[in-house]
Amino acid sequence: INAESWGNTTVNGCFVSASSCWMSDQLRAPLITMERRESPQEVQYEDDDVVYTPAHLMSIVKPVSLTMLISACIIIYFEPPASALSTYLVYTENNSDSAGEKFWGSILNTLIIVGVVLCATIILVLLYKYRCIKIIVAWLCLASASLLGLSGAGLIIQITSVMGVLMDWISLAIFLWNFAIVGVVTIFWKGPIIVKQGYLVAVSCIMTWVITKLPEWTAWTLVVGLALYDICAVLTPCGPLKALVEMSQERGDPIPGLLYEARPDEYRGHHEEDTSSRRPLAPNGPLPVSHDAHGSILHDQPSVNYSLEQERYYEEEEDRSVKLGLGDFVFYSVLVSRAAMFGFSTAIVCFLAILAGLGLTLYLLTVYRKALPALPFSILLGTIFYFVTRIFIVPYFLRLGSSSVYI
Repeated sequence: INAESWGNTTVNGCFVSASSCWMSDQLRAPLITMERRESPQEVQYEDDDVVYTPAHLMSIVKPVSLTMLISACIIIYFEPPASALSTYLVYTENNSDSAGEKFWGSILNTLIIVGVVLCATIILVLLYKYRCIKIIVAWLCLASASLLGLSGAGLIIQITSVMGVLMDWISLAIFLWNFAIVGVVTIFWKGPIIVKQGYLVAVSCIMTWVITKLPEWTAWTLVVGLALYDICAVLTPCGPLKALVEMSQERGDPIPGLLYEARPDEYRGHHEEDTSSRRPLAPNGPLPVSHDAHGSILHDQPSVNYSLEQERYYEEEEDRSVKLGLGDFVFYSVLVSRAAMFGFSTAIVCFLAILAGLGLTLYLLTVYRKALPALPFSILLGTIFYFVTRIFIVPYFLRLGSSSVYI
């Protein structure tokens, strides 16, 4: 599965990335078995009907759960700044406004923000179409560096203030410079996979902290509006994300973006066990030789055969990995964080509903084997269960508690 995503928001007044999610229709992730033939270096690859296993689901559920929990705790204990999306709000919500005014005003704000997202996505598609990959990468690197360095500075200052930790500005500047540069290098170039995954979770948490503080009606309307936009952008024939994925498949080139890549532990362990048992020993003497039909001397090259075998295995293992864009991480976390601002019960209910929607999305991908957006099911379930819990369940239990009735 290649589940790719682009996030679209602003941090400190500048675009970070275009936010919307899509799933590539290259859903074939076959289980691979390695069998020995007469030659120990030959590998036979077999496809299996099973596309996903519980290990695939858990490999992506763990980072998503961690991001949502950390983001909710940050929102509860540390006051978020004014949302970076406030620049695009034309309606300011007031307590004295009626429900109708709040609803239509939030709809207007959502349409404007979704329009900005659409424009940024179209620009992204055009850049990719005309092979301006360096501009896209530079855009993402600048956005990630500003997010880690500038927005991260505000969060770190609040954390140190609440915890009573003293830090001078020189030390803070040096720390943030190294934190941002190492993050950009690890995410877009090379580094340990665990460090890259940690930075991607950190980027998602900081972005959630930056954009969560929206007016309540606008916040809930926005997450629903982005989920609907996600459906149109991925499934409609003229959808920009659908066109982007099709161009990527025709060229065979990956789309640069902020993607979280997770691989099931069982495959990683199987790979380590297999390669360790098949690694050729370094010869102490001359290579073994054999003769062909003309009497020419042929040198065996087990190391070359092994490297080709290992390269093929890595390619197949890359196909089996689960990739989820940070746009999904961010808006899952925004929904849970907004629910946590009301109470613990609504946050837990939304947390479980989002995970159920994510599992449903992966299941439908295996059934239909076509591109599906990642936001709609999780956002739909999370929003429904939030309002059901807030309007019906919480008042019900409060009434029981006030009447000294316990179940």
